[in-house]
Amino acid sequence: MLQFRGFHDRVILLLISACALLFVLEPANSQMSKQEKQSIANMIATEINRAITAHQTEGIALREKVVGRLMQCGSLYVMMSKQARAPEASKSVGDVAEISYNLSALVSEGIAVDRFKEIAETLKSS
Repeated sequence: MLQFRGFHDRVILLLISACALLFVLEPANSQMSKQEKQSIANMIATEINRAITAHQTEGIALREKVVGRLMQCGSLYVMMSKQARAPEASKSVGDVAEISYNLSALVSEGIAVDRFKEIAETLKSS
């Protein structure tokens, strides 16, 4: 059984659930505009940043972990979009991947650029 040990596990579950809901609820034949994707990313990032701020004892380490998980989610959704047989499904999953990557940038506030790149490189090599 999956156990959630702490705040960051719940944040990760929230992110995965939110992105999955966007994929499922979005009509397959509609295309999200860049403004819609950015608006969704901003809304979710605001909530994530608020939650991280409320748990300041974990500080930058929590922020780095969340950014890493967002990048992982984005990579997972990219792989899913490449595997989707229906072009509409592929596009929808691609939109969710883009939102996830946008979120990782928005939530990375306070993380040095070099550290952000290091997190991304670590994920690519794993």
